[in-house]
Amino acid sequence: MPLTRTQISWRDPVAAFAPLKDEAFALLLHGPGSRWSYICAGPTEILRSGRATETDWTGRLRNSERLREFKRPKDAPPFCGGWAGLLSYESGRALLPHLGDAPQREKWPDIALGFYDAFVVFDHEKRTAEHWDWIGGRAESLIDRLGELLPVRAKLPLSTDPPAARLSAAEYDDRIAKAVAYVRAGDCFQVNLSQRFDFELAADAHPFDLFFELTRASAAPYSAYFRLPDLALVSNSPEQFLEVRAGVSGRYQVTTRPIKGTRPRGTSPAEDVQLAVDLVSSEKDRAENLMIVDLMRNDLSRVSRPGSVEVPALFTVESYANVHHLVSTVVAELRSEHDAVTLLEAAFPGGSVTGAPKIRSMQIISELEDDARGPYCGSLVWITPDGWMDSSILIRTAALEDAGDGRWTGHFRAGGGIVADSVPALERQETLDKASAMIRALTETSFSSSVDILYVGKDRGSGNSVSVRDRAFLLGDGCFETLRVSGGKIEGMREHLALLRQSAGVLGIEGFPGDLELERDLNKLAQSVAGEAAVRITLSRGAGGRGADASAAAAVTVLSLSALAEHRPYPPLRIVTSSIRRNETSPLSRIKSTSYGDNLAARRAAVQMGADEALLLNLAGRPACLAMGNIFLRTAAGHWVTPPASEGVREGYMRGLVLDRLAAAGMDAQVRPLMAQDLRERGASLFGVNSLWGMRPVQTLDGHAVTISPPVL
Repeated sequence: MPLTRTQISWRDPVAAFAPLKDEAFALLLHGPGSRWSYICAGPTEILRSGRATETDWTGRLRNSERLREFKRPKDAPPFCGGWAGLLSYESGRALLPHLGDAPQREKWPDIALGFYDAFVVFDHEKRTAEHWDWIGGRAESLIDRLGELLPVRAKLPLSTDPPAARLSAAEYDDRIAKAVAYVRAGDCFQVNLSQRFDFELAADAHPFDLFFELTRASAAPYSAYFRLPDLALVSNSPEQFLEVRAGVSGRYQVTTRPIKGTRPRGTSPAEDVQLAVDLVSSEKDRAENLMIVDLMRNDLSRVSRPGSVEVPALFTVESYANVHHLVSTVVAELRSEHDAVTLLEAAFPGGSVTGAPKIRSMQIISELEDDARGPYCGSLVWITPDGWMDSSILIRTAALEDAGDGRWTGHFRAGGGIVADSVPALERQETLDKASAMIRALTETSFSSSVDILYVGKDRGSGNSVSVRDRAFLLGDGCFETLRVSGGKIEGMREHLALLRQSAGVLGIEGFPGDLELERDLNKLAQSVAGEAAVRITLSRGAGGRGADASAAAAVTVLSLSALAEHRPYPPLRIVTSSIRRNETSPLSRIKSTSYGDNLAARRAAVQMGADEALLLNLAGRPACLAMGNIFLRTAAGHWVTPPASEGVREGYMRGLVLDRLAAAGMDAQVRPLMAQDLRERGASLFGVNSLWGMRPVQTLDGHAVTISPPVL
């Protein structure tokens, strides 16, 4: 059947893939910072082998490609269907002589490839997404399964304990010393030795959570997630192995970009620059890199047109979240009788992860490493029917196995090139620098970044960017609500939306989504959360006009989801009275306006004084509210009091809920002005309330102890 192409709405590729995270042979090739990302699922053909020596996998790839009729559209992305998946490090051993069988394997196959006639491609430059189908009739099923919202985990860390190295520092140093001895004896010029780290995910964690955390914190250009039965591969690799494209001459053009040479990122801008300078000027690192460049030149020359192998870039520094790398580029033109598959046969596995010469280095690796590498230092690869190819080196990669009962165990490796003057302790530290991003993703306890949904006017926006001329940003010309999410549900959603509309009415903002649309997307956000989170609805007049001239474009509404670092019950508050006053004469004091810099300044000053919150008095000198919430006083006589709106109080959702709860319990609740001395009455209790805290007792006011009594909710 002819090619069918279906445009779909733009969304983050990670969000789109999330519902497929447990589907066998589902593959996400994610290219942050580059142009393309791909989602592949439901392959029509599978090539899987536990041992590469037991199958002619290269022959099957080549024959399968030739049997398919294929014509690349002029506007096609690089990958437009074909083979994609895993070639383990051990599959490379089957291509080379004198290596014998690999060390003890685990569950990972040597080869796991699928032929994908249907896929989704994301163009990051144009912010478009499209489903391609070479067979027909399957677009709707895959499109309907794609997600729209990024996953958010509130419960971190991901691992039960920090990843543990299989070898002690002394044991690994001893392996490095043995590798140095081989180099000095003339067995090889360089050997890439690695050590293994084991971990177990927390009971409620999933391998895709690890992928999300890695790409959120330190996304690399060859990030990928690949799901196999009982297995999951999470890669955050920065390294390209082999790329093949059709050249103007009609022959295939090859590019490889080996990495060799590493420094950690600095703790200050000056230190960071100095570390990068140290790397590019290091004779040792340049020598290691040049050895691998020469090895790759040799591998490519076996299948390339004579004289076409060149090195257009040597010793370039590339910087990532946790390390600087030294990268070189080698290019070539394949001879007419060769293709992507014969190129793999000539060059796999990559020289940057073996050493030089390749066969002797791989023999030493087998001796000094205790088990098969599996995916590590293999490749995630795709090959189209017309012979285009791209592939990564699987470094910064975790291999996970389903341990049953919803538990996952995993491991990853980190290594470096060992040469004659290598110092074991320094080489070991380099492996820790390289492993740091993976370790942080598994062990950090901070929460994930926010997830946003954008409306322009009453319609969903195609991205998540707001104009720099937006009036809420420039002038505070907008309003907001903050809602609490727990157990996949939002507290007081309709009450919050009513308050938002009340605020919009005060500001005269119109033309934003109706409650049904907002409730639908708010519920989607809530259901994507693994724990407690906050949703902020921000409504702006939009972009346009100057000053009081509000002839703006359509209103802008943003729903922002963020996991919460703290959970109820919150600890008692220490508050101080702020010198900043609440202007009860302003209508903005009775709504949640985005012009609330005074509140933020008051709270920052309170924190600098060692407190948690600031108490704001109004212009009359009476208590109005906290910087981030309303207040309730329980008098020594047992009466409950909260200030009215006329005192400069914004009547928030939680304030209303507390009043309702007091009335339902038959307690005496009064809405009236308070005096500053009321808060200091002996035996009185003070509470701060907002939608996230609930009802939070105050333990000190301006350094003086306050009686703590139980909240009513």
